[in-house]
Amino acid sequence: MSSGQANGKSKFGGSGKPRTSAPWVQKKNWVYPALIKTGKFETREDVDQYFGAAKIVCLECGVTRKSLVTHVKIHGLNARQYKEKYNIPVSRPLYGTETLKARSDVMKALWADGESF
Repeated sequence: MSSGQANGKSKFGGSGKPRTSAPWVQKKNWVYPALIKTGKFETREDVDQYFGAAKIVCLECGVTRKSLVTHVKIHGLNARQYKEKYNIPVSRPLYGTETLKARSDVMKALWADGESF
């Protein structure tokens, strides 16, 4: 037994066993109906709906994050590959709307203060 587990339980509260069935498979199709047919977003409205929340859901595993930029690396993908796989515009950052707005506000404040980059 590894040092992170005791009595078959993870120290983080899980069972300590790897997931064999992903409930996300059913949830993905329910939350994003556009993904049912092709596994990709088909319209800009679908993409806008996906990014419309404060956090976005990883379409690979179902985890919710403010940003997926570094998370997708655990799936062996970089941001560009993830976007291509799900037909997300390359120009669209992998951030939820609140994080994107917060980053924009910080940059605008720095720009207004005369910071150079």
